[in-house]
Amino acid sequence: MLSLTLSPASFASPVASLNPVASLNKVGAGQMDYLFWSIYKAEYYLDSDLDQATLTVEEKLSDDSTRALKIEYLRAIESKALIQATAEQWQQLGYPKSKIDQWVAPLKVIWPNVESGSTLTVKVTSQGASQFYFNNALIGQVQDAQFGQAFLSIWLSEETSEPQLRRQLLGLRK
Repeated sequence: MLSLTLSPASFASPVASLNPVASLNKVGAGQMDYLFWSIYKAEYYLDSDLDQATLTVEEKLSDDSTRALKIEYLRAIESKALIQATAEQWQQLGYPKSKIDQWVAPLKVIWPNVESGSTLTVKVTSQGASQFYFNNALIGQVQDAQFGQAFLSIWLSEETSEPQLRRQLLGLRK
């Protein structure tokens, strides 16, 4: 079941801002470059009560704890292009078109255009909610555990199109 919660007031209200990763520990970070362009910097976070040094890759990917992916964009990108790229990544990962269509629908409502310096963070709770923050303001939530796992798999799956970035986000050497 897919459920969507929106917070449109968050776009205009700096008072509603909060740091969605403040209570989490950074696992790793990397940068996405395409040809000559730097597209974004990404950081992956896990529950702060987990000992990062002893976690296996499987534990870093487990949906038993809260996880977050924070992306700082290094160039302006329209939300339509972000959504299209997300759908293409899901397709490349082998998700069925019916699921992709279901997951893209709330993103069309939630995601804004981004500018250089904008941050978009997804925080996936252990209860399966995916909370989206734009520049640290909550902008919407998707209540679907499969969505959160699929969204993070774009960067963290072994089949990701960016294996080097995956290793960096998971804090792996080579």
